[in-house]
Amino acid sequence: YWPGRCQRSGFLQSAGIAFEPQKLPRIVALVKERSYFVNDFLTQAAFFFNDPTQYDEAVLAKRWNEQSAGILSGWKNSLAATEPFLAADIELASKTYLEQAGIPIGQVLQLFRVMITGAAAGPGMFEICELLGKETVIKRLENGISHQSK
Repeated sequence: YWPGRCQRSGFLQSAGIAFEPQKLPRIVALVKERSYFVNDFLTQAAFFFNDPTQYDEAVLAKRWNEQSAGILSGWKNSLAATEPFLAADIELASKTYLEQAGIPIGQVLQLFRVMITGAAAGPGMFEICELLGKETVIKRLENGISHQSK
């Protein structure tokens, strides 16, 4: 219902949002529980269409430390080597990298989320990464690390 409504109404296009129509049903499925109205969709799914320009400051204050850039860079390298770039493979590569580095995923997953989406909460990260694609995920990690390392 939602994907068709968004496409037929031209809602996304009128908001100046470029999107890949084949991905819209999956994006809607991930955010529909948080979207009561079509306008809510724009807020809840914004990170699928635009790179973050702001990062959740509360998470950064709590989670960012002197090791964060190195951990996230290593995670980025692990993801860069992941093929195919599907949610299950992304999850396995992430957990394998973090396990080998001796880092519990719970200590860094929210920070990873903020680097990718700008927000502290949202749908499953590995599904988000798959929909964004490898190039976008790598670029957002680089941008987030750069932003925090200034």
